[in-house]
Amino acid sequence: MADFEFPEERGEKMPATYDLTAVRHFTEDLDEKVRQCETGEGMVCATLEERINHYAQLCEKLLDFIREWARAVFTGQIPFDDKTETLLKKEASHLLSHAANTAALGRLMNFRCFELSGLNSLHYYCADLSFLLNNWVSPKRSVSPAPRVKLTEAAEKQIMERLGKLSA
Repeated sequence: MADFEFPEERGEKMPATYDLTAVRHFTEDLDEKVRQCETGEGMVCATLEERINHYAQLCEKLLDFIREWARAVFTGQIPFDDKTETLLKKEASHLLSHAANTAALGRLMNFRCFELSGLNSLHYYCADLSFLLNNWVSPKRSVSPAPRVKLTEAAEKQIMERLGKLSA
């Protein structure tokens, strides 16, 4: 069985849309990569160091995906969907549990025979995912700039007069 590749590894870009179907496809791909590592399929996680690097890469991809989704909601490219948000939070929690277990094993085995070079990176991503989940804020569409204070009637009238004098 050939190793699974994310769309961007096949030369494709991240999804142009972040609808529920696209997000579900992304999370299913991620789950498949976790499953392959956990069951020992293929050579993806043959050594502890490969396992650490694998989970660091998966965490990075998920964090990037969540950030892009939130940015798309914020900029108004897509509407907010609570089912998509729930799916992303669930996936982040699922991945974090596997990555944290691997990081703990790496911490235990580090420097026994050699140094695990990707361990610091995995700890960083685990901390980032944990912080994101513990401090999750649902993204909202941004609103256009508006006055922070209520304008007086005279100020509004003056603004309208000046706008009327501008050339088209």
